[in-house]
Order: sequence, then C-alpha cells, then structure tokens
Amino acid sequence: MRLERTPAEVRILERLAPVLTTNNILSFTVRDDIVDSPDIVVTHDAGTLGVEVMRLDYEKYCKWRSQSKVPPYSRVAEVTVNLRKLLKHAMDLKRDKYQKYLQQRHMQECWLVLHNDVFDFAETDTEGVPSRRWFEEHAACELQELSCPFDKVLFNLEHPNRWYCLYDRSQIRVRRSYITRWPTVILREVAIVTKRGVNVVDLSDAIPRSKFE
Repeated sequence: MRLERTPAEVRILERLAPVLTTNNILSFTVRDDIVDSPDIVVTHDAGTLGVEVMRLDYEKYCKWRSQSKVPPYSRVAEVTVNLRKLLKHAMDLKRDKYQKYLQQRHMQECWLVLHNDVFDFAETDTEGVPSRRWFEEHAACELQELSCPFDKVLFNLEHPNRWYCLYDRSQIRVRRSYITRWPTVILREVAIVTKRGVNVVDLSDAIPRSKFE
C-alpha cells in the first residue's frame, strides 16, 4: 500500500471541493491517513465517500503524424476518441475495486475520477465537432452498458481545469444516436531544450492544446 498520494491524485484532491459542493456535499473532511484503496476518502454529514483516481490513457489510440528532430522540437498526433474501448479498459481495471472499497472503508458510495490533458471539448455544440454534451452523453451510455458499479464517474481535464460528469448510476440514459466513426483530436506539442538539457513541453503556442477535425 502506498504511503503518499501521487501528484495526479494531489491535483484532483485540490480541485475536488467545487465538485463536492455541486453534489450537495457542503461540509466535509478529507481523511489524510488514507491515500490508497481508494485514493481519496471524504467524510461528510451523510456518511463517507471514496474517490478512485485513474488517468484515461489515449496513447494506444495515438498515431503520430509528424515529428521534428531539430529545435524547436515539435510533434503532431492524431488521437482517436474511442470511448467504447477507453471506458471498457477503465472498467476492466477498476470494476472489482468498487465493492471491496465500500466494505473495507465502510463507505456509502465511491466515485471514479478519470483524467488526462487531451480531451478538451467545446462547451457549445458545433456541427461536426464533438462538444461537452457529446462527450457526457456517449460516455454515460457506454458506462451504463458496461454496468459500471461506481456511483458517479467524473472526468477532469488537467489543462485547463475543467470537469465533466460522465455517469451517474442513479440516472437512466437512453441512447439517442450510435457512433459509426469515433472522432479524432489533433494533438500538438512543442518542446524546448533548456540550458540544463531538460526537455520541457511548452503549450503556450497551442490554446487550446487539441483540435478536433
């Protein structure tokens, strides 16, 4: 068992308060003595909530288009947003932990928080471009069909800090459309070599970092 939280878990914890407030958890205490199984445990007036944190990997669905081997180093990739495979992989890894956590920690519910720095969806609908609504609706349907045991599944976009609600077990979703081709996001990265010889990713020239096409 780990003795401290990972940097990603610390970041999620630092961003969690507004999400708890949105879910009517107004007064709470974080259990600093529990940093694993699950990663975050919160006690509040109605009981105890666990939060499991997992990065939603996209590398398996990432196809590099071009890469510069001379300064400034840059690369461009095409990432397929295949929610069916991405979320199934998450469930395969985390599904069995849900009941175990509830029993071990005497919790009333447990959430799963997914995160990465790529899935930046537009807040408003634009024809042919996936939006927040597209992401949340299709993720909810996929997780429902996977019989997701977690009470809620949330997604946090690392940069900028943005939250999406992907699943609520108490709500039934009706699929309105089926995906015949999963969209792709174009990922651009620029790396600068510092005087000490360390590569640092600089995204200042790409706001937002990703672009759908």
